[in-house]
Amino acid sequence: MALPYAVLLVVFVVVPLFIVLCYAFTASDGGFSFDGFTSVFTRNRMAILWESLKFSFFTTVICFAVAYPIAFILSNKKFNRSGVLILLFVLPMWINFLLRMLAVKTVFDFFGVGLGYIPALVGSAYDFLPFMILPIYTTLCNIDKSLTEASADLGAGSVRTFFRVTLPLSVPGVLSGSIMVFMPSLSSFAVPQLLGLNLRLFGEMIDNQFIGSAQNYNIGSAMSFVMLALVGLSMFIANRVSKKQGGIAEAKGGLW
Repeated sequence: MALPYAVLLVVFVVVPLFIVLCYAFTASDGGFSFDGFTSVFTRNRMAILWESLKFSFFTTVICFAVAYPIAFILSNKKFNRSGVLILLFVLPMWINFLLRMLAVKTVFDFFGVGLGYIPALVGSAYDFLPFMILPIYTTLCNIDKSLTEASADLGAGSVRTFFRVTLPLSVPGVLSGSIMVFMPSLSSFAVPQLLGLNLRLFGEMIDNQFIGSAQNYNIGSAMSFVMLALVGLSMFIANRVSKKQGGIAEAKGGLW
């Protein structure tokens, strides 16, 4: 039963990654070369990568600040008994992102807000918000309620219970949501462009190397390889922190 999925995985994931890897380590004449990476690690492109990292970081922070309270409220069955509310937050994911961003642009135009860095940041956060809500919501729903009940029985208030029990136990969901927001927003370029961001991002540079005026597959593949390395590093760090934090949280929960 897994054979069709394995074939699709090889054809549409493994083979394209292998092609990107080959282009990244070759020159335009087909010979082995590190020129692609040398072109990536220049001062100008590193500055663009740094600005892209900052933009993605701010997007992730905004998503977390908005998503955690929403997920916390929705995880309470008193407010979300039928699950309809969480469905309302998931529904925008079913609409093409271009339509969503045009709607956001229309809202800014209606209120007379000029396009620029802040609107692009808000639009990017709005675009990826469901990806932050769902992992946190799922993690909060799976927390053993007896831990919070034990905390209350031992005299801890709701605030102390949240910071000592609920928040530490929800760290895996927060990390998962952060990765699902940070990495796509790092490679995004269409959303910021639509909302008037006057700043080049790393994803725009990669796009320009493949289908833009520059069109150098070797440099574009090297940039893509750097992006994949950042994704792998982020996932590795997140998994280590999640396991460590989960163990600490369980130990604290047991002390209650």
